[in-house]
Amino acid sequence: MRHNTHAVRGADGRVLYYEGILNDISRRKQMERNMLRIDRFAAMGQIVAALAHEIKNPLQAIESNLEVALQYPLEPDEREETLRTCLREVENLVNITQRVLV
Repeated sequence: MRHNTHAVRGADGRVLYYEGILNDISRRKQMERNMLRIDRFAAMGQIVAALAHEIKNPLQAIESNLEVALQYPLEPDEREETLRTCLREVENLVNITQRVLV
């Protein structure tokens, strides 16, 4: 509730009575809470989208390198480099996960 009151005084300055207005602002307060909740959900959606993008890139690199390693005959050093690239990308995913959890 919000209120606004004042004293009504007579000619001699004595208080005759008090006038006031009460406003029920509970609906406005509920709407403000709802807006804050909506803003939080929107922010969480943006964070999730950014995180999904950051995770997707290493996963695509891992997938591409594994497909190359499985589908094509590679020299031992090429195969090793392909697998090392996968390992680096897995480490990158671990780092991303750790940053999110901190």
